[in-house]
Amino acid sequence: MTAPEEDTAWRDRARYAALAGLPFTCLAWEFLRRNPDYRRDYAWFMETWQALERDYGHPPQRDFHRWRQDPRAWRAGAAGEDLLIECWMAERWGLARFPLDPALASHRLAAPPAWHELAVSLQEDGDDDDAGEYRPRLRFDLRAPLEKQVDEARRILVAHQRRLRRAARLEPPGAQAGDVLVAYLRLLDAEADGVPAGEAVAALGADHVLPEAAPDDLLARAHALRDGDYRFLVMA
Repeated sequence: MTAPEEDTAWRDRARYAALAGLPFTCLAWEFLRRNPDYRRDYAWFMETWQALERDYGHPPQRDFHRWRQDPRAWRAGAAGEDLLIECWMAERWGLARFPLDPALASHRLAAPPAWHELAVSLQEDGDDDDAGEYRPRLRFDLRAPLEKQVDEARRILVAHQRRLRRAARLEPPGAQAGDVLVAYLRLLDAEADGVPAGEAVAALGADHVLPEAAPDDLLARAHALRDGDYRFLVMA
């Protein structure tokens, strides 16, 4: 798997100029394609998919019945149910179509990335899970009327959604939003080149209006966007 083409040129602002004007749905892809776990999952998926195609053919001649009987075509989802591997990839990473090659930058995609809506799971107890999904703590009294409880749950979820969007820095001054996100992308690419966060932030400060925070905190924010918060960009 090749690394994103920008990784060796993070100091060259011109290489990133077009990204600042992209819709957030494309910027979400730019963060996701830098995620090392996604790259590994994509490599596994394509290896498995191509092996299945060798055994069962391509559409329209594909033997769908035998394909679906092959254990390689399935993987356990988050709730423990078996999912076809393309559906497993969609559930895990949020892409609504066939998984995209992380080597392809947004401008090289045949069509803009499509995303599933981000769903918040209701459960009696919960917190941030290992995948970074936020699970609010909500309790319902089934002995009492539910209508008012559901309205209150909605109010709580909306409030948390706003908090998460602010945490993902989706609401800086309008003209700067894309520029700040591009700075985070460049920070990730600098890290991939082995550049310390302080050095990268100092260099990027000449090109971007960065949030006021310590370099390590800015890098942590970039990691969060890469590792899950890119999903909130899709909602922006």
